[in-house]
Amino acid sequence: MHQGTLSPARFEVELKLPGAALGRIREVYGNKNWEHRLYFSCETSNLPGRGVSTAPNRIYGPVREMPHERLYSGDLDLTFRMGRDMAERRIFELWMDSIVSKHSNDFMYFDDYKTNMMISQLDKENNKVYQMELFDVYPKTINPIEQSAATTDDYIRQSISFHFRKYEVVNIVEVEQAKFVPPTPEPIPSGYEAHKLGVDKFGKPMQSIPEKFRKWL
Repeated sequence: MHQGTLSPARFEVELKLPGAALGRIREVYGNKNWEHRLYFSCETSNLPGRGVSTAPNRIYGPVREMPHERLYSGDLDLTFRMGRDMAERRIFELWMDSIVSKHSNDFMYFDDYKTNMMISQLDKENNKVYQMELFDVYPKTINPIEQSAATTDDYIRQSISFHFRKYEVVNIVEVEQAKFVPPTPEPIPSGYEAHKLGVDKFGKPMQSIPEKFRKWL
């Protein structure tokens, strides 16, 4: 069992923008790597929880709670540092425009605006020690931004609430905290020293060599 603890400040969020949203974003901001920008501007995240929904099952005696549905812990909230071009907000506004038309209020095809997301926990050497993949992700709420004249030394943050259907833990190779170093074998004696130790120059017992040849070892 590995010793030590993990820091909540060491994590990664990898969000792949769906094609419909990415097309709208590039029309406004140009053909840049917006997924890369969101990767570095993500300031807070969380690892969602899960549970089971139960219903009482009374047959005889005390009530037994029987599970009947798998549940996940609501929405996923991510917070991003806002750049001077407000892209961390506009990206998700344009993504939402690809979900429902702001002109006709028609909803688009689900496969066109949903995506997957990866959240990883890192150790002190930036190795991934735990990783989950979230499925059917899309922005559900662009949370309001508080503005105040008293916060002159702070910067703007944008919080986004995402819907996801489920998550699965990704199997990754366990990080070795202390690597095993095999001991260095002792050199095999030769010549006179081998003869004194009762082994030949190949390290084999002297009994395996005929008596008439042992004197040459």
